[in-house]
Amino acid sequence: TTIEFSGAGLTNATVEITIVKGPAGATLPPAVVVTAGSWRTTSQNWPIGDYDLKIVQKVSDNAGGWIPSHEYLFKTSSELPPPTEVTYTVSNYTPTFTGKGVTNASVEVTDEANGNAVAPATTVTAQGWSTRAFQAWAPGSTRTVLILQKLGNAESDAVKRIINIDRFPAPTDLSYTVVDYTPILSGKGVSGATVHVTDKASGVAIAPPASVTAQVWSAQASARWEPNTTKVVLLVQKDGALASDPVEMTITVPLLAPIITAVEDDGLSPKISGTCWPGATLSLKYSDSATEHRPVGTSGTWTFKRDAGFAPDKQHTVTVIQTVAGRPSPPASQMFSVSPEKPGITEPDENAATHYDMTVRGIKGYSGAALQL
Repeated sequence: TTIEFSGAGLTNATVEITIVKGPAGATLPPAVVVTAGSWRTTSQNWPIGDYDLKIVQKVSDNAGGWIPSHEYLFKTSSELPPPTEVTYTVSNYTPTFTGKGVTNASVEVTDEANGNAVAPATTVTAQGWSTRAFQAWAPGSTRTVLILQKLGNAESDAVKRIINIDRFPAPTDLSYTVVDYTPILSGKGVSGATVHVTDKASGVAIAPPASVTAQVWSAQASARWEPNTTKVVLLVQKDGALASDPVEMTITVPLLAPIITAVEDDGLSPKISGTCWPGATLSLKYSDSATEHRPVGTSGTWTFKRDAGFAPDKQHTVTVIQTVAGRPSPPASQMFSVSPEKPGITEPDENAATHYDMTVRGIKGYSGAALQL
């Protein structure tokens, strides 16, 4: 609202400007004396609008009056500039617009496509202004808005801004582990949202929806997967009507080593038992022999005892591998040792009468052991 006039004139003449027509309240610039053929004068309160002005220069007639020049009529306008430094931020999918403008002007933000206001009109205070959209915008949407300011009957040109609203974020920091052929997925997300996991090929959910708490979540598959299975799953984060783009994740469930659950003492040949994938083909070997044994694991459990005994008081190792669909698992091994059995006497019978030259016979003797009678 500050305006400056300047021009050429007669040195020592006085220049005066008069408003013929224009907005009310304008303060006339003070009369100014021409110096070295030029002059300059300023008004600090010049409302925005169109003006019809006249200007004259005059010199003293040395009798207390003036000798004026012909009037010079001209038009000028003080235009309302558009808002400046216009920026926006987005919180919860709702944009907030800020910028600078002319104090006391009103700033309006409208949709370029339909002309509707997208935020409340706001007044410029201390050359700054801010207004927040009426409601959240659709995630992933893009809109062009026009921002202009008005003061009285004056209206500025509009500033155009393209507003991009991010989509609802997908879950991040994805990872998985496999426990007993059951995938457990985890990651980070938006607190309060839920993460949904589906099979990409079938669209079927593979786990119950997982709630995000303190920005972390975990989802365990509803059922065990077949060994040596690889699936691509889709993860989508949802919060009410908001949904993220799906994120792909490839999960592989390998064939695990069978489990040796027990090595039970049973003479010189212990009974070995364990678990496996139901129907897997089992291969069992001992460290003292190259012979391959085939326990039966149809039900998911297996037991095996070798007929031949093991050397006592010595470390032995049993190793078991399971095979499913032609692919072997890592080996499972366990060390064991055996002790000689208590020998059994079969002759003579207990409490039997015998010859003084007696022969004793028995069973459960270990070949090569020293027997003391």
